[in-house]
Amino acid sequence: ACPGTEAVDSFTVNWSGESNWLCPPPSLIIPRVIRHAECCKAQGTLVVPWWESAPFWPLLCPTGGEWASFGVDYGTLPLSEELIRPGRTGSALFGGKFPNTVVIDRK
Repeated sequence: ACPGTEAVDSFTVNWSGESNWLCPPPSLIIPRVIRHAECCKAQGTLVVPWWESAPFWPLLCPTGGEWASFGVDYGTLPLSEELIRPGRTGSALFGGKFPNTVVIDRK
C-alpha cells in the first residue's frame, strides 16, 4: 500500500462520516462504487467521464434527460489535458482524447 492510504481495497471500509473524493476507473463505476456509496450512506463527490454509451450511464442518467436521485448536485468539468492525464502505459480508453467530465455531489 502507498503511504497515507486508508486501505488497499476501498470496498472493505465504510465510507460514511467522511467527504469522499471518488474517481474510479470506468469499469468500477457500475455498479460497485455507486452501490457501495449508497450502502454506506456516504457523502462525497463522484467524478466520471461524460460517456453516454457506457454501461454505467443509465445509473447516472436513468431517464436519458434527468440525473439520478442519489446526487444532490451535478456539473461538468471542461475538456482539459491539465485535468485528466494519460496513464503511464501509453494506452488510453478514449483514444488519447480527453472526455468532458461529470461531477456528482452526494450529500
